[in-house]
Amino acid sequence: QPSPPGYRKIIMATNVAESSITVPDVSYIIDFCLEKVLFTDTFTNFSSLRLVWASKTNCRQRAGRVGRLRNGRVYRMVTKSFYQRELSEYSVPEMLRSPLQNCVLKAKELKMGTPVEMLALALSPPNLSDICNTILLLKEVGALFPTVDGTYDPCDGDITYWGTIMSKLPLDTRLSRLIILGYIF
Repeated sequence: QPSPPGYRKIIMATNVAESSITVPDVSYIIDFCLEKVLFTDTFTNFSSLRLVWASKTNCRQRAGRVGRLRNGRVYRMVTKSFYQRELSEYSVPEMLRSPLQNCVLKAKELKMGTPVEMLALALSPPNLSDICNTILLLKEVGALFPTVDGTYDPCDGDITYWGTIMSKLPLDTRLSRLIILGYIF
């Protein structure tokens, strides 16, 4: 609905402002050039949301939300020199910062080949050691068997019934295992 007379709509830009939504009567965007992204520590395999500087492409996408239907303006709450020198051009690809467990489980469930072969085809493939560590974790939580068709493979395994359940839950695999065990007992 349109703004009441004498008022203006202002979007406090977040990752949501980068989506394809268009609010018709927005004239101003205030962008703090920050975003919360999910990062996975490759050593502990735990994920957490981190507040990081947005990339220039993210900021440009946010700016695209204003001025579509009428003139508008974007105010970035950082200095021009900071924006030009400190912000990276592109953000780290999600494949390199997100947990691989659900991706590997989906690939196994859909029979897309070995996880190493499938993930190697990505535009920004993860490290081989990260893939093998993920598979080891999935074997430890009971999502994968240690073997593929009866043969031991350190970087692959057949999906278990628990793994099929875990692939459908939007949770960390350890939390999924906790829920499964809680249901059983």
